[in-house]
Amino acid sequence: MIEYSIVWTIPTGKTDEFKTLASEAIEISRNESPVKEYRWFFNEDETRCGLIERYPGPEAIVEHLKLVGGVLAKMLEIGRISRFDVLGSLDEKTRNMVEKMGARVYTPWDGFKK
Repeated sequence: MIEYSIVWTIPTGKTDEFKTLASEAIEISRNESPVKEYRWFFNEDETRCGLIERYPGPEAIVEHLKLVGGVLAKMLEIGRISRFDVLGSLDEKTRNMVEKMGARVYTPWDGFKK
C-alpha cells in the first residue's frame, strides 16, 4: 500500500474555485478502481487543505495521475502544494515522477497494521 499526504495552500478568495476543481478530481477518482482512499480536509479559514490518498501499488498512482492530470494542472494555477509526502515502496519510474512533483518519499522500515 502506498499513501500520499498532501497539504495545499489556497489564496484567500479562491476556496470556492479550488473546491469545484477538487470535486471534479473526486468524481474522476471515485470511479477509478485502484484508488483505495481519497479524502480531503480543510482548516477553519479554508486557506489550507489536506489530502490523503491510498493506492495498492505504483501502477495505480501512474493511472490516477493520467486521469486527474488536467484538473490537477488547473488546481495548481489557483493554489500550491506546500507539502507532499509519499509513504511506501515505489518503483524507480514512479519515484522519479513524484519527486519531480516535489514529493518527499519515505520507504517502509518497520511496524504493523491491524
